[in-house]
Amino acid sequence: MNKIYVDITKPKYNNIAAGFYVRDHEVIPCGTVIQHMDADKNSDKYVDFKQYDIRFIMDDYMPEVPFYTVPYSELIAKDSKGGWFGIIGENVCYFSSKLECFQVAENTDKFIADAENWRKHLTFRSDVKVFQNKAEAEKTIGFTDLDIDPPMDK
Repeated sequence: MNKIYVDITKPKYNNIAAGFYVRDHEVIPCGTVIQHMDADKNSDKYVDFKQYDIRFIMDDYMPEVPFYTVPYSELIAKDSKGGWFGIIGENVCYFSSKLECFQVAENTDKFIADAENWRKHLTFRSDVKVFQNKAEAEKTIGFTDLDIDPPMDK
């Protein structure tokens, strides 16, 4: 099956909750975004995770997106060694400062439940490519710009 790579960080794809379907093709959403939490509601709840070197991203401090992933990921936390935690599908992954991806947990519930042991669960993900930025990704991946019209209000 042919693959189509789509940069869904483009503004025209904002607020598209559904996936993309193209007949006879596998559509691979690409890119990296920051998924932050409301600091007023969550900072006390997640402060204990700092002891496990997990610092969840709150809306009172929004870092720059540090890299570009294929497939798409949402970054939720970082550590003190320059690594990041993100979600790909339902899986929680760890992105090292060497631009490698490791799965940490099958989902966020399992990640939260066993946060103190996250380093013991690192499994390399060869199916995830981490690039310094989109320009680097474009050197090896041909992106497709899907022609999507926003829904019309009636």
